[in-house]
Amino acid sequence: MACYMESPGKVEGSQMGTVDRQLSAGARAAFAEHSLVRLASGIELGDGRVLPAGAVGAVVGVWANGAAYEVEFSNTFHAVATIAGAKLAEAQTTSS
Repeated sequence: MACYMESPGKVEGSQMGTVDRQLSAGARAAFAEHSLVRLASGIELGDGRVLPAGAVGAVVGVWANGAAYEVEFSNTFHAVATIAGAKLAEAQTTSS
C-alpha cells in the first residue's frame, strides 16, 4: 500500500506542529476517525495521479485537531493521502 500527500498546498510535518500550536486547547476535529468524507475539489497526488472532486474516502487519521486528515480512498483507484481539512466535506450516505 502506498501513501501519498496531495501536491498543491500540501500539509507537511514541519508545518503540522505550527498549526497544532495555533489551535486553541478546546478545538475539535470536524471529522472523527472512520467518518466518510468527500473531496470538495480534485487533488493531484505526489505520484501524478488525480483524485477527482467528489471522491469518497474514510478518515483513518486526524492531524492537528483537524487541520489535515489521513484519508483512504478506494474508488477510482486505491490511495491513502493526507488532505487539508478545508478540502473535505461530509459524504452523503444513503440508507437501505
